[in-house]
Amino acid sequence: MPVRCSGQAARLRLPSVCSVRPKFAHKPTLGVPIRPSRLKKNRLKILFPELSVSLRTSEWLYPLVNTLHIVGIALLIGPILILDWRVLRLRGSPTVSVLATVLLPAARVGFALALMAGFLLFMARPLEYAFNTLFQLKLGCVVLALLNIALLHRSKAWGAAVTYNHPDLRVRLAWGFSLLFWLMALVLGRLVGYR
Repeated sequence: MPVRCSGQAARLRLPSVCSVRPKFAHKPTLGVPIRPSRLKKNRLKILFPELSVSLRTSEWLYPLVNTLHIVGIALLIGPILILDWRVLRLRGSPTVSVLATVLLPAARVGFALALMAGFLLFMARPLEYAFNTLFQLKLGCVVLALLNIALLHRSKAWGAAVTYNHPDLRVRLAWGFSLLFWLMALVLGRLVGYR
């Protein structure tokens, strides 16, 4: 079968991103003609091969995206650890409301940055990550952490903890799970990067 490559893929001869033209592309299959342009468009929708190749072959793009992912993780985990520690230690100062006002927006920005950069890192090797058990466990921990935070912020107990600066057992338990889930996601993410 003839192989058509273009741009960096042509120079590097990467078979995973070169589009393969089927030998009998012009003949109908089960009554539907196969068009090479349609095949290429569907592959772009699924795996974004040009983005994947750019991330893997660029000298600066992948390290830059990886750095942004780490900065996002630091902005996310740092505030969460501080707030978790304050809630679990039951100290009177600083108040929960002051810490939450300052730290939660920073954690949201960190999560957005980590999510966007993480998506780009995923696109560098989508099939490798999609079937990686550690990566799947990491995503599970992130989902559990987000569900935990969403349920906590909807509860009356969190409102009382912020208003009266006295987190009850439910709030402390939720923040304990938050600490556990985010730290597990962090460790699993690092293990994914080094395996």
